[in-house]
Amino acid sequence: MGNVLNIRKTKLNIQNRTNFQVSAELLWPVWKVVQQQENLSEQEINIVICNDHQMQYYNRKYRGKNSSTDVLSFPMDIAEIPVLGDIVIDIEAADRQKGENSIKIELQRLFLHGLLHLLGYDHLSKQQEKLMKDKEIRYWEIIRKGDK
Repeated sequence: MGNVLNIRKTKLNIQNRTNFQVSAELLWPVWKVVQQQENLSEQEINIVICNDHQMQYYNRKYRGKNSSTDVLSFPMDIAEIPVLGDIVIDIEAADRQKGENSIKIELQRLFLHGLLHLLGYDHLSKQQEKLMKDKEIRYWEIIRKGDK
């Protein structure tokens, strides 16, 4: 079961492979903040919500790691196609690491992390990690202010 939020020309396509209800409206505020802060054009983003077993499969297939992870991002580097890329989020990992937050907040945080990866940010070196973390913190503060 998938749902699509298509406002203007941006599309958030969600393919949910779990029983947990995830709406594109939940993720939309995250996209809008990143879009504004990074000065991005309208895009299409594909989001897959899966479980640990499915995430382990994707992680093994695409990264050669036989373990689960919380989020994977696959940038689409074809200029003629306005698709930013695919983000895969493990709902079970989100539930485990949510702490005192709701799972919806954790899903937004993972989506933010995945979006930054789609834009080329990474945490392979200390310098890259600091830049990405600083952006995550700044954007998250803006997102949370918008929720109030």
